[in-house]
Amino acid sequence: MKKVLVIDDSELICQAIVDVFKKVEDIQVKYCTDPEKAIEIAKKEKPELILLDIVFSKTNGFEVFEQIKQIEEICNTPVIFITGQVDNNTIDKCFGSGAVDYISKPFNS
Repeated sequence: MKKVLVIDDSELICQAIVDVFKKVEDIQVKYCTDPEKAIEIAKKEKPELILLDIVFSKTNGFEVFEQIKQIEEICNTPVIFITGQVDNNTIDKCFGSGAVDYISKPFNS
């Protein structure tokens, strides 16, 4: 079974993403609204994909991604950013940081 970890401070967004993945067989989705706790979950669960919000109250997704890249167990896990900011600078920063893609909010399931 493939594992996906969603890291977003919105419970509503997390649940919407979980609902999308429920339609796909052999995928287990976990989510966390706290980026620090999410990193610990990622180290333990070793997901095959991380969906990561950019805006958090105490940090940002780029900082969280930098932390992820420093942890041997998860440093090669593909990351897709989730963002409401779809300006060219943000998109460039997503790809420049090493993300494999981005999803704009609101999204269509």
